[in-house]
Amino acid sequence: MVAALFLCLLLDWLLLVGSSPQRACVLYVSLASLAFSGVLLSVVSSLVQPFLESLCVASPCQSGLRTTVRVLVFLQTAVAVELLSFMLFALNAAVTWYLGRAGRGQVKVDEASHGEEKPINRVETSESCPFHIDFLPLEPPSTHSAGRVSGVATAPAGSRDSAATGVPERRVGMGVLPGRQRGLKLRRSLPADLSRLRDELRVDCVVTLVPQSQLMEVGCGGLVAAVEAAGMRSWSRVAWRDKWVPSSWSLLPTLELGDALVGMVKGTEEVAESSRCILIHCFGGKGRTGVAAVALLLLLGKHSLSSAVKATRNARPGCIHNPLQLLHLIWLQNFLAANKARRRPSR
Repeated sequence: MVAALFLCLLLDWLLLVGSSPQRACVLYVSLASLAFSGVLLSVVSSLVQPFLESLCVASPCQSGLRTTVRVLVFLQTAVAVELLSFMLFALNAAVTWYLGRAGRGQVKVDEASHGEEKPINRVETSESCPFHIDFLPLEPPSTHSAGRVSGVATAPAGSRDSAATGVPERRVGMGVLPGRQRGLKLRRSLPADLSRLRDELRVDCVVTLVPQSQLMEVGCGGLVAAVEAAGMRSWSRVAWRDKWVPSSWSLLPTLELGDALVGMVKGTEEVAESSRCILIHCFGGKGRTGVAAVALLLLLGKHSLSSAVKATRNARPGCIHNPLQLLHLIWLQNFLAANKARRRPSR
């Protein structure tokens, strides 16, 4: 019994930290089977329990029967707990599916085909799907609007003229991993993507949120060196695995990433003193990239969490649909609000 309960808890824990949809699907099915078996056991025990309780009165072996009844009650309690756990995880799966569907829209869109519908058997290459950037509006919607760019980058509407202000206009873009390769469907070329970023999209700084281990898996182990060799600056001090958060117990990595992005935007970060266009990317340019973009907007202090998430989703549809990442950003917003309140001068 203890081993069975331990197995249930282990399955729940693996489901929480599952890093792939395939693993999550297998664990959901396993947990559903376990819950169905528990329902049958609970029904049988509820039917047998009154009979055993009647025997406890008439039988001389009352202690043994009472022990059996206690075991059945314990089983019912364990099953109820496991059913509740399964219901919570099923709710989490439903919310994840709904948010992802709402973010992606009804039509399956290719991440590197400028919003066009993607054929089922299409192979993504640097030639068939030229690299593009979705620019993030750094100001609230009343003054700035985001734009999807597939060719030469253009400044967002409402931006100030850099020649008039004397300060170069800095823009933040979101995109996929340059040169990503996976299976037979993703066969991008790293030199071709970097050349387009530098020459056509005018990117000066590349912020990589993918850890080196995943870069090696997708054929981009030399990304940082290639970016610097192409004449662009690279920043990769904070990186984490897919479908997760920078840290599940601390906000320090998120704050370090956000502060660095703020420094790049304001021109105080050493890596981007002269950069005018900054690219933030993970593998698909949706989850981790969205977390970094929302954190940047929150730290700039001109957006609330809801408006920051909305602006990020409008700029790049499909961003921020992971409930764990949303909770992490809520934690960040509460932290920033609490620290701002502490810094207010007392009257």
